Amino acid sequence: MRITIVGGGFAGVKTALELAKDSSFEILLITNKSDFQYYPSLYSTATGKSHLESWVPLGEIFANHDNVKVVIDTIIGVDTENKSLVGLSENRYDYETCIIAVGMVTTYFGI
Repeated sequence: MRITIVGGGFAGVKTALELAKDSSFEILLITNKSDFQYYPSLYSTATGKSHLESWVPLGEIFANHDNVKVVIDTIIGVDTENKSLVGLSENRYDYETCIIAVGMVTTYFGI
């Protein structure tokens, strides 16, 4: 089964890792960033540690999962009739099952 996940945050990455345990799944993770950002450890940057401790390349996370492919793109359209997603790159991504896990954006109100 071909499963496409949109979003490379906690929900998208965890879902891909869990689904990857079943080798019958062909998983495509589409995200607009090449790194997974672990926000709970960002405080360490403020205490003098490297911000790189909070960022993990997605390729590293999925290195041992042959059935997961990561694509860097931004989805700008969904064609549910043809089960296809359209990226900002103008590429189309076909799917059998689509999981939207785009998360949220924190607003700091100018602070």
